[in-house]
Formats: sequence, C-alpha cells, structure tokens
Amino acid sequence: MEFMRQNLVLIIVAALVVVVGGLLLVTNLNVDKQIVVSTSQRVKLSSALKRLDKTRVNERIVAEEERRVKMVEEAYTTVLTESADWNRRSFNILTATVTDSQGDPKEIPAFPVNKSDFDEHGRLLKFKLTQAYIDQMNALLTPLLVATPPTEEDVEKEIPRAKYMLQKSSDEFRSVSSDDPELNRRAREQARDTVRQRSIAGKHLFAEPTALRFVFDAPNTDATIEDLWTAQLNLWVMGEVLSAIQETNEQVVQKVLAEHPDTPPSVAISAVRHLVSLKVLGYSADGSATSPASGGVTLTERVSNQLYDTVYYDLTVIMPLRHVADFEHVLMSHNLHTVLNTMMVVHPQQPDSLFFYGPEPVVQVTFTGELLLLASWTRGTWNAEANAWSDTYPPLMPASVLETLPSAAMRREDKKRIGS
Repeated sequence: MEFMRQNLVLIIVAALVVVVGGLLLVTNLNVDKQIVVSTSQRVKLSSALKRLDKTRVNERIVAEEERRVKMVEEAYTTVLTESADWNRRSFNILTATVTDSQGDPKEIPAFPVNKSDFDEHGRLLKFKLTQAYIDQMNALLTPLLVATPPTEEDVEKEIPRAKYMLQKSSDEFRSVSSDDPELNRRAREQARDTVRQRSIAGKHLFAEPTALRFVFDAPNTDATIEDLWTAQLNLWVMGEVLSAIQETNEQVVQKVLAEHPDTPPSVAISAVRHLVSLKVLGYSADGSATSPASGGVTLTERVSNQLYDTVYYDLTVIMPLRHVADFEHVLMSHNLHTVLNTMMVVHPQQPDSLFFYGPEPVVQVTFTGELLLLASWTRGTWNAEANAWSDTYPPLMPASVLETLPSAAMRREDKKRIGS
C-alpha cells in the first residue's frame, strides 16, 4: 500500500496510456473497416461503369421507343384533324345568293373573303349576308320546343270557366253569387294555374324574346368584314350552346318518361326550363373588345395561340340544381368547351308569375364558358407540298382580324399572309 501511495501518479498515467491506446486501436480498426467497405464499393462501381461502356445499345429497345413516339405524334395529328373536320362539318359558313352579270344565281360565302365578290355586289351582298345571319339565329330556337308564357288576358278569359267549375263541384260556392269576392279570388287562382299548365304542355323550356344577343338586329348594308366575322362567331357559338341545351332536355325528358310513362311531357320535367340570356363575348373574356390580344386570365389561363383561338360566352338559365351537372357534361362533350365559372342564386316561383317551372325548386344559373376554335380550321391549313392553302381548310378568318392576334399566337403562315 505504501508503494501505491508513493507511486500513485505513475499508476494513473499508466492507466490512462492503456485506455487511450485501446481506444485508438479500436478506432483505427473501425476506420480500416470503413475504408475497406468504401473501397470495395468504389471498385464494384468502377467495374460496372467499365462494363456499361462496353455494352452495346439495345437496338430493339430503341426501335420500340421510336415506334411509340411516332404513334403519339400520329395520334396527336389525328385528334387535330378530326377536331378540324368536326368544326368544318358542324359549323356552316354564312352565304348569300345574288345574281351574277349573266343573270344567273350565284351563292357567295362570307368566308374566305373574296374581295372581287364584295367589290362587285357591295351593299347588296352585305344586306343578304346579314339577313342570312338573322334568319339562322331565329331558327336556332325552333328545335328547343319553346313555350310561350300566358298573358293576363288569357287568365281573364279562363276565369268564367273556373267560376263555373267551382260552383258546380264545390259545396262552398254552390249557392253564392258570381260576384262573391272569395269565389272571384279562387277562380282567378285556378284560372292562372290552368293557363300556366296549358302553356308548358308538350314544351321543354321558356325563352325570353331577347334571350339571344344578336350582332345585327336588322339587315345591314354597311357591315364591315370584321362585323360579319363577329356575327359568324356569334352564330357558331350560340348554335353549339343551344344544341347542348336541346340534347340535355331530350335526355332528361326521355329518362322521366321511361320511368313514368303516364307523365305528360312538359317544361316541368325538363332540365333547362328557362333560357334567360345567351351572349357571345368574343375573343375577350370580359367582352370589352374583340381582339384575342385583350383576353384576360381565366380559370384555364388559355389564350389564343398557334393551335387555337379562344371564344368566350355567358349563358343564364333557370333550372333545377340537380340538372346543372347534366348540362355541363353534355356541353363539354360536344366540342372543345370548358365551363370556367358557375354562379347560382335561388329563384323562388312567385304565385302570380305567368312562368311556371313545375313544383320543383329551381335556381338561376349563369355559366361562363369558352370554346376553342382550331387555327387549322379558322385560320386555314398550309399545304407545304403544294406551296398553297389547303382546298379543304382555306383561311376563313379575315386578314384584318388575323392582324389583331398576339404575336405569340401567329404561325409562320399567318405572318406570311399579312406580310409581317
């Protein structure tokens, strides 16, 4: 013990040397092990890279990828062609019939613009083209089976019959005079209900006389080429939207009749029950201008480009809430339509209103939509082999309208056409 006390410092130092040495030994062993593992991984990676460098390209895989890319390109081209064909078949061009210099009738399309025809027939051609536009717009509502609301005069004519039926069938009024106030009130209510029910029988919807916003209200001899193009767009878009309304109503009515064959067809079982307003805004989402360059940012953020031009519209209708999705589905399956916004407000049916939508609650809905018109159709398709415009897809859009396109939307052939 005396020895340990005298040499305590040396013993502690010796112990520290042993401990530290052991730790260093263990650490070195671990480091050596990590180095070996890391080196082994690097050697394996280097060997794999060398083998990869010497491996031949799999020609079969490359050929398969090339075939897949070609199929995608062909499918893309097919979709564009089929969409353009759809437009060409579905959208008629405004035409007018005039008499040529030999006295023979000659049918002249508004687009593509033939300057010599406009120079020769001038104001007469414009008059007939705008008349054709008005006639076609008026014809758009016919297939929709539009109901005409009754008038107060119709109600007055029905009151005597309502009085007679009340006095004949009700003990309450059997012995009262025809001037009885309660009898008159009840008779008026029944007369109103009767004429309202009568007005919707066999029809699908009401439509306001001013529901369709016309570009020309009357034939016009001073219409510009730009005005005629606006009218053409107006006619195309309205035809699409109204066709979707017609199809939706027919589908819903047929479904109801299949489930309840005894139900009489009427506005009361339709999807869209009142067309309040349909307005084509043109190339601008807010309707402030007709230039594609002025279009604002919308839900889809689509603007006119080298593939298509975007036309906007607003539609306001009255319908049951449960059929809103039905109409949107039909509309967007017809063509390149997108519903950008839907606003709804409750539309309570007033007892004294002459518009009757049935016992079901309805809402007033305003849809803001956009339709994409393919540039290969409206602006034409260039045939590089023939170094000329395609006979099937000539440039319909007037050059003066083409010049309003944003520069990013201009194709090479568009720039060449307007000389820029």
